[in-house]
Amino acid sequence: MGSTDYALAAPAGYRAKMLVLAGPEETGPFRRNIVVSHEAVAAGTTADAHVAAQLAVFQKNMAGFKLVKRGSIEIGGQSCPLIEAQAMGPGGMLYGQLIAYFVRGEDAWALSGTHVFGPPFESARAEYAAVFRSFSP
Repeated sequence: MGSTDYALAAPAGYRAKMLVLAGPEETGPFRRNIVVSHEAVAAGTTADAHVAAQLAVFQKNMAGFKLVKRGSIEIGGQSCPLIEAQAMGPGGMLYGQLIAYFVRGEDAWALSGTHVFGPPFESARAEYAAVFRSFSP
């Protein structure tokens, strides 16, 4: 298998907004993944306010979206909101997501780990949390 390390010269004004990490090959219809997304937020936006806004978007736009649990996780020395959710994917497949939110100044990041709901998702939970804790913007 080829290298997954690369460099890219981005044109002026371009900025990375999302990183997708595909998990190892597995049998089944879905490959676990980790997505890190970034967006600008208004000065003074708290992580909890950002989560509330994101949940409203999810509930409106994601089929079968269900907030399962709220918690927190330490990232970069600060306590960050952590949610667990379920949603319906293509073909009616139910998947689980663990999503951590990190806000600093006018920048917000969402770190999500997704897998098929049930044992596959549960087996990836610790991996997702470890990756989230390693995040350093």
